[in-house]
Amino acid sequence: MAEQARPMGGGTESLSRQDRLLCVLVEKFQPVWREIEKADVFRRRGLGSRDELLVPQNVMIGLVMLRGLLAEAGQGVLPWLELAARSTTNPALRRQFKRWMNALTDYFNGRRALGGADLAHLARGLMITHPRADLTADTLAGELLSYARPEPSAATRQQRIDLVSNAVLRPAAVTVADTFLADVPPLLASGFQRREVQQQVTEILRTSGRPPLVLSGPAGVGKSQLAAAVVEDFAPEKVIWVSNAASRFAVSEAYARAAQALGLTTPDPGNLEESARSLMRALRRSDFDWWIVLDDVDDPAHLVGFWPGGARGRTLWLTRRRGTDLEGEGRQIVTVEGFSRREGQRYLQGRLGPAVEAGEMVSHTFDEVDGLVRDLGGTPLALALAASVLHENRYTCANYRRLLADQLDGVDGLFADQTAEGYERPLVAAWAISLDRADQRDPAGLASWAALLIAVLNPAGVQAKIMRTDVVRRFLAAKGQRREAVVSIDDLTRTTRALESYTLISCTRYDAGTESKIREVHMHPLTARMTRHHMGASAVTEAVVVAADAVMELWGAVENDPRRNLDLRGNAIWLDGLRAEALASSDGVHPILIRLGWSLGEMGRPHRAARYFERLADRIAPMLGSGHPDVQDVQYACGVWHCREGKIARSIRELTALRDATSGGELDAERRVIRTRVELATSQGWSGQVHTARRELAQLIDYAEHALPPDDQLTLDVRCGHAVWTGRAGYHVAAADLLTEVLKRQRQILGDDHISTLKTRLELAIWTDQSP
Repeated sequence: MAEQARPMGGGTESLSRQDRLLCVLVEKFQPVWREIEKADVFRRRGLGSRDELLVPQNVMIGLVMLRGLLAEAGQGVLPWLELAARSTTNPALRRQFKRWMNALTDYFNGRRALGGADLAHLARGLMITHPRADLTADTLAGELLSYARPEPSAATRQQRIDLVSNAVLRPAAVTVADTFLADVPPLLASGFQRREVQQQVTEILRTSGRPPLVLSGPAGVGKSQLAAAVVEDFAPEKVIWVSNAASRFAVSEAYARAAQALGLTTPDPGNLEESARSLMRALRRSDFDWWIVLDDVDDPAHLVGFWPGGARGRTLWLTRRRGTDLEGEGRQIVTVEGFSRREGQRYLQGRLGPAVEAGEMVSHTFDEVDGLVRDLGGTPLALALAASVLHENRYTCANYRRLLADQLDGVDGLFADQTAEGYERPLVAAWAISLDRADQRDPAGLASWAALLIAVLNPAGVQAKIMRTDVVRRFLAAKGQRREAVVSIDDLTRTTRALESYTLISCTRYDAGTESKIREVHMHPLTARMTRHHMGASAVTEAVVVAADAVMELWGAVENDPRRNLDLRGNAIWLDGLRAEALASSDGVHPILIRLGWSLGEMGRPHRAARYFERLADRIAPMLGSGHPDVQDVQYACGVWHCREGKIARSIRELTALRDATSGGELDAERRVIRTRVELATSQGWSGQVHTARRELAQLIDYAEHALPPDDQLTLDVRCGHAVWTGRAGYHVAAADLLTEVLKRQRQILGDDHISTLKTRLELAIWTDQSP
């Protein structure tokens, strides 16, 4: 899923390298640009008309370069106005500044590269102005050098102006990680345009402390895009965006994540409702501006008590529902419809106009544009799908109208398990046309199956790595026509391009030197629902299992990548909610459900892990029976996390009962027996029975060595546990000696970098230090 960087076409997912450099500079050093603006440099230099010029970005960068150059020469850190004056009055600096302006102009027009010395001056000037503990000037210069070679750009002048307006000149804001406490809003679509309803919403929201504002409208009319644009305009300090607010559990789970991000504590952190109430109390008395956006609200009754009020906050609900049940508590309702005739026409001309002007599409492309907007009901998503087909196939609006009319006749046959009732029929037809065209691209027939895998994963975004896993590539190969064991990366890339070309997905990318690689894949929730209904229940179930296998393929044994593992947990929760019966049935429990619970605990939330495993045990025990290995795995996890959250007596009771109900025999059964006895001894030790724990673990060593293969890791873990509790019993020298022997075997068998080896080294350091 990698491809060469493409020219900018209006969306940030396809920026040229020059534009990405600009975005990097803005994101990392926005205070610098705000400082220059406040110095009134532009007015002094006659550059006040910024809406029509790209010059200010060059002047800003040039002034930073000049500050870096003069600081290197030992002249100190000069004010911006003085730097601007010297750039015009000092002959040598004037020539240098003019050279920089020419170089930057050529660079941003894609004609020549920036020099390493110039970028070094830029990096030095940035670091002098805005020092950062995590970055040096040399490191930054190396990072900027990766953007030095320009790329041709097909961006129009207006698109470049918009980029400057939206990026360089936007208000200062904190980083995404600091701003968004739950989910992240969707990316603004390529060709996004302001609408009349957006102005209406903006005016309502300018009044602080109002009750929730409800955006009501059918699927596909752009409610989420509208809300994302409004949030971007207001730039609040904190945003709690909930992508799936269809149930109270989903909202409370997102609120619990937001509460943790704010560092709030509750008596029982595993209680989602209590965490949500703590968040509401904190927001009511907050000293910062906050927003809550609940997307896809299904029933307002689910959200009772879930908006805090307060003078510093605003709350938006996005819903497809209409009627009086949305009213009450002073809520204001704004109905969001499709594009008006004029808005739809402007949208299509904005998307396709450059291709018509360049001669790539015929001059009479828009002859029946009003009729097409009317045929599609003005639905933004349908118009986006239509625009992609028009562009990719060089159709006119008249061509597409005939194609749409033919497709409308067969709309009810598109969904395997139901009719198209409940969906806007023109939207379904437009989606079907796009999917059919993508499926015809080489490799034929893969696009619909790749789309299904994306459709069953987290709508907040699918990591490209998931789509490149071996299990996904084998699955797609089995569905393809080439009879390969594994789909090649090239075929996967072509399939992804086809889906993106027809607006069935959007991709975020990052620069990887000579190419632009896909970081995440996004699919509109409505597109995902239509894709799942089209492929049918059995195909969705199969895809959910494959997706769960793919997530497990990426999920390491150690929680050492918080951001990645947060995404993986999000996908696990989503998959379970989408097809719970596919992951837990009378046939057993998918490993992803077990890994999800352990991940919650290992990233510092033992209360959440304990509550999760309690619910999972109640769910699967009636299906599988108390003696099933999966049930025992969950009961074991309950005992572990109850101990780690401080409920040690309960942990001892649970682990004792599990030990008594578990018998050895096969290797896996022996492992369950041994690990249960290890954790039971550990819980006993933490309850104060230190010598009992030490004695039990000493007896368990002989049992493990007879029951398990030689040098098995679990045997080493038993030995390590025995050594640790020996130290806690007061025998520090003996503990250090035992740990030395364990560490020697771990290094030979597991290696120096294995997590168990590292833990043993830590324990050895502790008990060696305690030894006389």
